[in-house]
Amino acid sequence: MTGKELKENIIASIDGAQWQQLKSGSLDVPVSEHNRKVLLELAESSEGFTGDVCSDDVEKLSGEVYKFLMEVWAEEPEAHKFVVLSCLALTFLKKIPMHPKEKVNYREVVGEDGEREFFCAHKTDSVICNFCVAKKDV
Repeated sequence: MTGKELKENIIASIDGAQWQQLKSGSLDVPVSEHNRKVLLELAESSEGFTGDVCSDDVEKLSGEVYKFLMEVWAEEPEAHKFVVLSCLALTFLKKIPMHPKEKVNYREVVGEDGEREFFCAHKTDSVICNFCVAKKDV
């Protein structure tokens, strides 16, 4: 699929009432400010997100994040969708780490060519971390 298609799929996964609740901060399930901001910025962005995204990778990351959330946050399954969608947008469209910088304190290095690289001291060999764009910071 294309980046544009992934963006459209993410946006379509949230119904109109939920978008209004996200905008007003009144969603009836808990959504972190980080994930709320990611999703709202995606919906409001005119960025085209060119290039292809591997559908298998999207499905695998989505499944792994859902699985993880069921282990650590089983009491709020309705909220999982927003975390998963945010992770997909960050990983495959924005190409930045899934966690907020304040949480894991990743480093960003911008090369002379303008390319951004991210380094995270908390990166592990977990399936989810393997999808993260950040490299292991030692």
